[in-house]
Amino acid sequence: MLAELAAGNGRSPFAAWTGHAIERRLHDWEGVAWRGLTLTGIGSLHGIESGPSDFSLYFREAPATVLSRLNAHGYDLPAAGQERGIDGALSIGVHADGEGTALTCSFD
Repeated sequence: MLAELAAGNGRSPFAAWTGHAIERRLHDWEGVAWRGLTLTGIGSLHGIESGPSDFSLYFREAPATVLSRLNAHGYDLPAAGQERGIDGALSIGVHADGEGTALTCSFD
């Protein structure tokens, strides 16, 4: 089932304070099949007063596999570690995350 991935600070079972932002991350160790990938978690990072907001999907597969499969579905993602701008302040990209990969949409 869902288990905490972030270390947290004792204030909430699903939140970790990171300076001026709150990160929430839920993880399912078994994973769920989605678009030919294994979705293992979801996450969000929000600036406390102002600043970026990130929403992420976490996958078990390596970045190259995630890019290949999502781009085959029309996502038009750039190389791992890079972001593609969407309509001004939005961006989307894939990056390595531990032993897997995160697909992150950011709003600045």
